[in-house]
Amino acid sequence: MIDEPIESLSPQGLARREEILTELKLALLRRSRVRRAARRSAVLVCVALPVLAAAWLSTARVAEERLPRSDPGNAQLPLELEIVHNDPTIVERCLATDDELLAFFAEARRPAGLVRIDGRVQVLEAGGAD
Repeated sequence: MIDEPIESLSPQGLARREEILTELKLALLRRSRVRRAARRSAVLVCVALPVLAAAWLSTARVAEERLPRSDPGNAQLPLELEIVHNDPTIVERCLATDDELLAFFAEARRPAGLVRIDGRVQVLEAGGAD
């Protein structure tokens, strides 16, 4: 059909041929844009994924370095955990005075102090500033 001479087509045939050509050019343009976007997205993922992984791993290492190292010779008291589900009295049961809190840290061999700054209270480990 393409090899037919243009003279053998009627005016309606020539018009239809131009419509089809226009539709094909638009379809080709859309397809090439989609392929280009897919390629760019793939490159972006291939570049961003290692960068994000490296950033995540570096923050994980920093957080790990900040954790206190446990010393087997300095055994700590066993930790008691209690899972609480929707208990309205939990805050009342967990309230402690400053002296009780400091005594708890001292008993756990982690002497600490309380610092009040602008209405906020922070617990600081004694000797923690290196």
